[in-house]
Amino acid sequence: MRINWGTRSILRGTSPSRGRLGITAIVYAAGTSQSAVRGRLAIYDGRRMVKRTWLRGGRKVFRFTGLQARRHNIKMVFVSNPFYAGSRTTKAFYVH
Repeated sequence: MRINWGTRSILRGTSPSRGRLGITAIVYAAGTSQSAVRGRLAIYDGRRMVKRTWLRGGRKVFRFTGLQARRHNIKMVFVSNPFYAGSRTTKAFYVH
């Protein structure tokens, strides 16, 4: 019997200088270590997809450049797979 682990998502980030945004995407499953989580991850800025990648180890750092100086609504979507349930989170970041 296979277990499908429920997941939680966390977004952290900061704008260190003009037009740049650094984001840390964290996905973890209750009952397992964070490093065990793996699967597809998509990052959206509003409705526009800015990054799609494979997450291995539960944590990934992204650096975006050339962004306008305004508020950006960043949404992270962890896509469900046979081992981990999907999750999503949205957070607003201000770019200098």
